[in-house]
Amino acid sequence: METLNDRAGFLCNYEVLEVLRRQQKERGKQLKELTGGSGGPGNGRRNGRYQDIAQREEAERIQPQDLHTVSWEAVQYLEAAVHPMRRQTSAAVAQLLDGLDDYDLTKSERLQIVNLAPTTLVELHVCIEDLAERFNDDRQEALLELVRSHLSSETTSTSKDAAAAAAVEEAPVMPPNVNADDDLDDAEPDEDAEIDEEMALIDEAYGGTRANEQVENDIDEVGES
Repeated sequence: METLNDRAGFLCNYEVLEVLRRQQKERGKQLKELTGGSGGPGNGRRNGRYQDIAQREEAERIQPQDLHTVSWEAVQYLEAAVHPMRRQTSAAVAQLLDGLDDYDLTKSERLQIVNLAPTTLVELHVCIEDLAERFNDDRQEALLELVRSHLSSETTSTSKDAAAAAAVEEAPVMPPNVNADDDLDDAEPDEDAEIDEEMALIDEAYGGTRANEQVENDIDEVGES
C-alpha cells in the first residue's frame, strides 16, 4: 500500500480531543458488550476477573493497557485549564477558520491560532511570524477580537465537566493485571468446593463417618489385630 499524501490536512487540538473521546467511548461500549454490561446476571466478570482467558485476551485486544494510558493522559493534557479546548466548540472552530480567510496566513499560522487561541498581542506574536511587519495595529486588534468572539465564556461549564460525567457512565472495564496469584485465587474456591464434594461422597459411603476418622479407625483395628 502506498501513501499518496502523507499530509492531507491538519488536525487542531480540539479535533484531536474529540477523536480521543469518541474512541474511548467506542472501546468502552465494546468492552461492556463483551462482558455483558457492568453488573447484573449477564456480567461476564467474576470477582473482578474475566470468566476465561479468551475473554480476557479479547478485552486486551479491544483496549491494550498502553493505548488506554496514552489516550487517558492525552485527554487530561488537552482538557487542562491552561488550554483553550475547554472553551471551544466544533462550530466555533469552524467559524474562526472561516474568519481567518480574510487574513493572509499560512496553514501553520492558522493552526497555531486555533490551538493557542491568542487573546493578547504577546500571544499573537507567538502564532504569526513578523506580525508587526505584516499587519498594522488595527488588523492585529481585529484578529484578537475575532479569536475572543469564538471562545465561550470562562464562567460557563466546561467540556471537561461533561466528559467527566460521561466517563462515569461509560467507564471502560479495564483488563486486570494477570499474575500467578490471580490464577491461584481463581483456583482455590473451585478446589475447596471439589474437596468438600469428594469428602461428602466418602462420608456417605462410610455411613456418615468422616473419611479421615474412618481411616484412623481402620489403622487402630489393624494395630489391635
